[in-house]
Amino acid sequence: MSYGFIDSAFIMNAVSALSIHNGQDEWNDWEWESLVQVTQALITHHLLRIAPSPSPVYLGKSEVTYDPLYSYYDLACKKLSWIEEKTPTNRNVHNQANIKFKEWFVNNTDEAINAIIEVKEDNGFSHWEEMTIAHAWVDHSYRLKGLFNFEMIDELSFILQISSEDLEQLWKKTTDIHQVKIWSQGKNLGEDFELARDAFIASAVLRGKYHYNVASLQGWDIMPHLIRQHFDIPYSKGEKYEIPWASEYLSHLLFNSAMMEEKPVDRITHWVENIHKTQEAYLHNEIPELDNTKFDENEGYEQSQFIAKKLKIRFYSNLLDRQIDAAIRAGTLFTSGIIGLYIAIPWTIIPIAAGGIFEIIKDKKQLGKKIAEILTSTKKIFII
Repeated sequence: MSYGFIDSAFIMNAVSALSIHNGQDEWNDWEWESLVQVTQALITHHLLRIAPSPSPVYLGKSEVTYDPLYSYYDLACKKLSWIEEKTPTNRNVHNQANIKFKEWFVNNTDEAINAIIEVKEDNGFSHWEEMTIAHAWVDHSYRLKGLFNFEMIDELSFILQISSEDLEQLWKKTTDIHQVKIWSQGKNLGEDFELARDAFIASAVLRGKYHYNVASLQGWDIMPHLIRQHFDIPYSKGEKYEIPWASEYLSHLLFNSAMMEEKPVDRITHWVENIHKTQEAYLHNEIPELDNTKFDENEGYEQSQFIAKKLKIRFYSNLLDRQIDAAIRAGTLFTSGIIGLYIAIPWTIIPIAAGGIFEIIKDKKQLGKKIAEILTSTKKIFII
């Protein structure tokens, strides 16, 4: 069994859902999907590592925080100690990954530009952008030395139609914590801010290709965040594997349980503790129900509660009903658009098309446990 990278942006989105919102009805598409995908991945895999940055400073390695969101992110990474990058990726691998990225860009410029355009059209993008600028920009600038990757100056200058020299000057400006803080507070939003925002977004999208290169060079696979899923990345192929309903619902039970805590710190701690408890049981084959694909929706729903009770995980059935309703109203149907998370040899993941939610629930008067009536239009597939 080989290692697999999980995008740090997934962890950040999951943490933002648990920390900066008062309830699930405030979560948007990417927060819903990030929480489900991260929770399932962490339960079923113990060989995950956080994907590295192309910059010399590693996200999550600093004890300095400028916004509470990063304090919560650091807490989550500390609690999720088994996925932190204990030994930084070899610098030669980083250099080779950058070379491969630049070669790819020269031959696939249209694909790169289209990926940036497409992600801006995603339902979850505007919320992510707003949250990131307000809560993550300052820490991002401090930890990764600027709002966008200096290593990508040439590629970004082509995309943004600005000279490399001018973009380098802007990059230096984005390393100024005071300046970035002013922008994050919604002040002095002039031409430099707009260009810095565009460079930040383009760099965030393009890092997905760099992540893939690092993983590929080491014989690993990569679980990219939703902002980085618009490339034609050659994921591993294999036999189709249906996502078990019990696994899906158990993920929701875990963060349903965490959201009952009042303080963000307690929510994150509770979420991670439940993940670790479930992971231990899963890896010791104590909860085979989790992998049973023969359960229908209702059976999977009941089995997820059976597993939670077996592991002494606290959950609230009546509030889970409200959580399901919130997921529907948010426009996200649980694992719609999820990435395959089950490891074969080699570690394999593949994205599937989102679907289902846009044509369901014309009458939402009866939700709760009538899961079969609510969720039947989404086909769930993993690839192994």
